[in-house]
Amino acid sequence: MNGPTVRLSENPAAAVSAVRLPHWLVKAIFRHLILIGGDVLDATGGSVARALVAPHDKTGARLCRPEDVHVRAWDLRPNEGVDLRAEFGERARACDWLFEAETIRPRLLFLEPPWTLSLEYVRKAWDVQAPHGGMVVALLPLRALTEARWHEWLWHHPPAVYVVPEIREVACWQCPSVGWFVWTQSLLLHEARAPGRKGAARKARSRSEQRVSPRSGTLHVLYVDRGW
Repeated sequence: MNGPTVRLSENPAAAVSAVRLPHWLVKAIFRHLILIGGDVLDATGGSVARALVAPHDKTGARLCRPEDVHVRAWDLRPNEGVDLRAEFGERARACDWLFEAETIRPRLLFLEPPWTLSLEYVRKAWDVQAPHGGMVVALLPLRALTEARWHEWLWHHPPAVYVVPEIREVACWQCPSVGWFVWTQSLLLHEARAPGRKGAARKARSRSEQRVSPRSGTLHVLYVDRGW
């Protein structure tokens, strides 16, 4: 792995501002991931983690149990009224993650990295996950597919990419064309079809929903349900 070049302590402007991602954005990819026990880690500020544990407004359901979710953040109080320690307790740790050894081995490792350090974050995440067969899931601008600095990494580590439509309302993204990039070894992506509902499946496909293929190096359009 090529080492990171920028410490957040030397360049705080490169740190992620932990905005609250909309639930639909995280649910859209999470529904396609097989998770059988184990920890989930958000290594870039807590925005994904907060969406994973937020209860549904009507049902109270959560995507993950709070006790299974861990957070690494440069600032545990990124915005007024937000204290990640209050939500995650000892599972939230303040650190410059690129330069510190990770102490847990999560089944899923989520990233929403700053663009200037995005490749460094992905490389570090893969070094954490590959030895035990964990999965890396990163929200990145689609321009990563064409930028020269990503070419060698993507050639040797082709991800499955799930294009997210209509991301413009998330103010932290200057580029609205983003997707979830998924790297995996032993964990597989799956088709999240409900058994016995062929009519519903046909209706979903008629809305241009493309289900996930268990192969790397593939491109998909992610169906988004804003009802969450």
